[in-house]
Amino acid sequence: DPVIPGGTVTLKFTLDNTSEATDATQITFNDSFGNIQGVLAGLTAVVPLPVSPCGAESVLLGTTFIVFRFGTVTAGTSCTFDVTLMVPVGTANDTYPSTTEINLATIGTTEVVLPPAADELIVTDKPLLLSKSFTDDPVITGGTGTLSLPSRI
Repeated sequence: DPVIPGGTVTLKFTLDNTSEATDATQITFNDSFGNIQGVLAGLTAVVPLPVSPCGAESVLLGTTFIVFRFGTVTAGTSCTFDVTLMVPVGTANDTYPSTTEINLATIGTTEVVLPPAADELIVTDKPLLLSKSFTDDPVITGGTGTLSLPSRI
């Protein structure tokens, strides 16, 4: 992000078990995209969703919210997967919170509650504007020029 109303944005999930000496299994979480609170109603995941994103038994379901179940991340590794979201046309310019819920995993034989993952989605109807200019123009034949690409939102 930022993303324009009616556009798509990628939501990246990373399950990090790099600091543990034990596998994390039965990883579970939900992400409602803020719809439960009505903060950004209509935000939906674009299908198809990743298949078995974190282990052969892992499942990712939903479009108006994501349900992740049966994830496995071996000790010393991490797992990352992306979900593409469609922002509804007409969404107001704002910053929208997104927080995972029901975050559980089994570490060894102990079920643990994991802290929620949180981020903010910035929606703006002002698209990114890009301009370019050569900063050392003119340049002699065979010389090197510098191209500047300043941007603004």
